[in-house]
Amino acid sequence: MGGTRAQKAEYFEKVKSLVETYKSCFIVTVDNVGSQQMHLIRKSLRGDAVVLLGKNTMVRRALRQFTADIPELDRLLPLVRGNMGFVFTNSDLKDIRERILANKVAAPARAGAMAPLDVYVEAGNTGMDPSKTSFFQALGVPTKIARGTIEIVSQVHLVQAGTKVGASEATLLNMLNISPFTYGMKVVNVYDDGQVFGPEVLDITDDVLIGHFMSAIRNVACVSLAANYPTLVSVMHSVINAYKNLLAVSVATEYTFEGSEKIKEYLANPDAFAAAAPAASESAPAASEAAPAAQEEEEDSDGSMGMVTSYIGAAAITLPENVTLEPWQASTAASPAPAKSTVQTQTKYIITGPEGSLDLAVPHFVTFKQTSTSVTVSVQDANIKRQRAMWGTTRALLQNCVRGVAEGYVVTITFVGVGYRAAVEAAAAGQLESTGTVVLRVGYSKPVSLPLPKSISASCSQPTVLMLRGVDKQALTQFAAVIRSYRPPEPYKGKGIFVNGETIRIKDKKKGK
Repeated sequence: MGGTRAQKAEYFEKVKSLVETYKSCFIVTVDNVGSQQMHLIRKSLRGDAVVLLGKNTMVRRALRQFTADIPELDRLLPLVRGNMGFVFTNSDLKDIRERILANKVAAPARAGAMAPLDVYVEAGNTGMDPSKTSFFQALGVPTKIARGTIEIVSQVHLVQAGTKVGASEATLLNMLNISPFTYGMKVVNVYDDGQVFGPEVLDITDDVLIGHFMSAIRNVACVSLAANYPTLVSVMHSVINAYKNLLAVSVATEYTFEGSEKIKEYLANPDAFAAAAPAASESAPAASEAAPAAQEEEEDSDGSMGMVTSYIGAAAITLPENVTLEPWQASTAASPAPAKSTVQTQTKYIITGPEGSLDLAVPHFVTFKQTSTSVTVSVQDANIKRQRAMWGTTRALLQNCVRGVAEGYVVTITFVGVGYRAAVEAAAAGQLESTGTVVLRVGYSKPVSLPLPKSISASCSQPTVLMLRGVDKQALTQFAAVIRSYRPPEPYKGKGIFVNGETIRIKDKKKGK
């Protein structure tokens, strides 16, 4: 008991010393601030400020003992509530506040804790396997299955500020390795020379004061003009308004003074304005004549007939160095084409590159203009609807062929579901039209065997991921569509066969009536 009295007496002396030594202090809250973080705050303030903590009853009792000598301390008593403390200082208040607020520590969400701010979960891949889809559904988080993992479709407002964090929300944030909250001292009030005010007062700068001062000047000027009471800030506007009134009276009457003579001359002789027009207007007709000519040149350079064009079809296709485009006939391929030439239309073209070769059949009205680095597609008459329609289509098909023989295409197929998997078996002896067989186990009573087209190769890096490779984009994607048709993705459990990161919005489970 004696030790407790001695500690209280020592604490009261410390409070008395601080209120007598320092003229200013911050009233701060220390919710969720640990001992290590408090040590760092004291260390950063050492020499410029002192942190005082204690039980609220002891703080109030200590302050009441000194109110007789310092009556202003009464203003601090209502502020002593909750988990709070004092930071005493004689230094610059703004600098000390910045040092206090700089010491913040990120912390994970805990179930039952009050959220100091709104928590959002951004859209993106979570890296979690589809078995946890129901966990996201329970929280109302829209998800989809992408490449065998759960992906959040859109931003989600998970926790609102001022509400308690639920157990499910805390678990989800921890699973995503998100530490949404930062804890540290928070300044709630400032005491300076007997006055108590909010911390936002420290944010007032000279620019803010000047802005308020200028706004006050404008308000005084408006009131003065409305009341016809001249003041220093309104006299300039009064003089200008009076001069405008004099000009109006002079124009309406025969009275003329020095400032209104020129205005009356212009009103009496409007043709005088023409003489003041800039001389540059004389060159305007020449410029207007040149403009249609330039426009005609642009129109002529657009389409094949100078009237209609296809912006997609007219775009040039870059031709890599190791890719060649030649007609099917051997006669035209016997002699090498010059660096820049117009290849005559053929029924079929051969595109050859490091990954293989493809043939492309084109309509008779489509022509290719080939240089050493690019190919441009054109048609005979762009005013004909069919030719205009096939212009862009042929260009897209040629672009796919060039990219296919230069780089190749890859299609990734992911199998999501219990027991869903795929395997690749080598081609049987005598199976000439296939490079192997894809075997699917997707919930049927027996496996599904699909022969691989000759232009496509397949591999399985893992049982649930099938990789298809080839140079023919159309054949590759068509074969992938055939595989997908055996188990299209379903929106309630997220199971199915997904092609190239395909996404699907998970729906809520159907509820019984």
